[in-house]
Amino acid sequence: MTVVSTGEEALGACANEAPDIIVIDLVLPGMHGSQLAALVRETYPPAAIVITSVLDAADFPRADAVLPKPFTGSQVRQVLAELQLARAQL
Repeated sequence: MTVVSTGEEALGACANEAPDIIVIDLVLPGMHGSQLAALVRETYPPAAIVITSVLDAADFPRADAVLPKPFTGSQVRQVLAELQLARAQL
């Protein structure tokens, strides 16, 4: 697992690691999370995108899963299990 603070750092990490799942907060310094999600979807299509934010969930970009804030550890585990199940069915 890699944790970064900006969208630009996230893109660099993706280039080095080819992630299976990317959790993106919409409110980031520099690049907005929506822009990052679009770039990730375009550049790393196999990666599942999970969006998290305090913003209204209706404003979230297209994603494989969402975690509106505040969220709990059990919600994170549930989202990961659902993504794993969905990928296993492909």
